[in-house]
Amino acid sequence: MLKQYSDQKINEFRPASGWMMNEGGGLHSALETKYAAIYCQDRVVTCQLHLNMCRNRHTSSVFIGNDDKEQKIVELRKKINDMVHSTTVNQYNSQYNEVKRFIMENNKSSLLKWLQWWDKRRNHVMDAYKDVSAPNTNLAEVSRASTIHCGGSKLNLIQTAVFDISDCFKYAQAVKGYFSGVVKAGSGPSYQRKQIILEQKANSRAENLLHELDDQFKGGKAPQLPTTSTFMAEPSSSHRADKSSDKDKRPIGKTRTNSSKEFNIRIEKAKAMGDYKCIEVNIHSPIQATVSLVSPQGETYAVYFDQKSTSSCPFSNLQGTEKLRKMACKHRIFILICLDYS
Repeated sequence: MLKQYSDQKINEFRPASGWMMNEGGGLHSALETKYAAIYCQDRVVTCQLHLNMCRNRHTSSVFIGNDDKEQKIVELRKKINDMVHSTTVNQYNSQYNEVKRFIMENNKSSLLKWLQWWDKRRNHVMDAYKDVSAPNTNLAEVSRASTIHCGGSKLNLIQTAVFDISDCFKYAQAVKGYFSGVVKAGSGPSYQRKQIILEQKANSRAENLLHELDDQFKGGKAPQLPTTSTFMAEPSSSHRADKSSDKDKRPIGKTRTNSSKEFNIRIEKAKAMGDYKCIEVNIHSPIQATVSLVSPQGETYAVYFDQKSTSSCPFSNLQGTEKLRKMACKHRIFILICLDYS
């Protein structure tokens, strides 16, 4: 089909700008098998948003229990951000050493594995190393995108075709408008604004390189070229630094040693439910059951246990914060740890 519709009569799908994907070893192995390792090393990048999310997760967990937790988190995140967006090799090496020094000074050596994990993949994500022409949008996320429903239900075949053709014309015009700057896609910058941002980054990078070359010339030093990483992910490796099957290769963040304040409140309320009685137990399968409780006032509550338990109590049905919806209600805790089944 590519050969039929392409003006260049291409025989295979080989993007000129490269690929954007996560760090899952299976994806990289498949590309290497299809296009050879050299093409993959030079043309593969990963989404910097994933790195930022990973950075936030690790920096938040590793400082649990510190009095100056918030200050340390902000400081470390800024240093990591400066490292990622360094435009030259010297700047990257300097920022990398700064992040490493900060980690060691704060006795958080578990983060060194995380730092080394990303440094091995610097060709994929670090501005100083990744291909400047590589894609900057994760097209793999398109499966999660949604389109606006144009209306129409219970249509016959002719009406469905009319709606379908109408959508095609609308999307075609929207694409033209996006590239001309008339239409903006989503909540991000327009196409023209993106081009301006890319030009500004290129100018900034060129200016920094010229300053470094000038300093090296005056100091009698040879220019330092990027040392590209020859790292290739193993086919079975995970896309996250903390998901390796080998415990020695993944960072160890500090874990919670006591229950949260909200959970302790639920525990105390469950222990105070001594007068509640179990009136019915329905076992649907070895892993599914419904337990019905009655309060001293005659109110009944049904608790359903499966891979995720649910309850008919007002707390469980509360449409409040995400934190409250994830918290187990006292009725579920009462059944699990307080109910006398004798």
